[in-house]
Amino acid sequence: EAVECSNADIIVFMDGDGTYSASDLHLLIEPLVNDKSDMVVGSRTLGRREKGSITTFNTLGNALFNRAINFAMKSSISDSLSGYRAMYRKTFNDLILFGDNFEIEVEMTVEALIKGYRLLEVPISYGLRRGSATKLDPINDGIRIGQTLLFILLNVKPLKFFGILSLAFFIAGLYPASQVLYEKILFGEIIHMPSVVFSSLLFVTAAVSLVMGFVSELLVRSRKRLEYLINKRLH
Repeated sequence: EAVECSNADIIVFMDGDGTYSASDLHLLIEPLVNDKSDMVVGSRTLGRREKGSITTFNTLGNALFNRAINFAMKSSISDSLSGYRAMYRKTFNDLILFGDNFEIEVEMTVEALIKGYRLLEVPISYGLRRGSATKLDPINDGIRIGQTLLFILLNVKPLKFFGILSLAFFIAGLYPASQVLYEKILFGEIIHMPSVVFSSLLFVTAAVSLVMGFVSELLVRSRKRLEYLINKRLH
């Protein structure tokens, strides 16, 4: 659960579990005061972490989400799940957020990248949780965060997502197809008919995934154009 503090037109979010240090606050505020960033994120990956503060499972999960975001958005985020961040009030008001739990950090990160805001990461200290047990469920919350990230990416880069899916099905279909072709050339007939059905199914699925990617991309671009025209009229 985040604790929100405000100073003039700057909003600071800090998880209230004692793992983040208030002494690092100036690191997040300074880039905003000097107009060098629109959102500043305290990166646990770049900073110093107390031994045992983050489990290996959580570290791997964070790294996976970071890679997915960086691949889709062509960014270089190191800690998308950080609960210590600051931003201008106008930046926060412009973010479209649906999450009410741990997935909110991912939404903030991706929304800022989508809208072209200047996002800066600064190294911070991260310590052990004291006084209470963590509410984080690595499995359930990880699934929720993954679903949120997938939903966001599908609304931003659908062609890239479905393109990769299409390529995966196509590559998977090459092996049974090569077996069928080998039997046809060597024996003059196809012995394993299930391989024909299986490879055909994989190739058709690959084609359908690619078509879905193009249609989704068209819808996303049309929506962005409509949003641009509406905002232009409003302003």
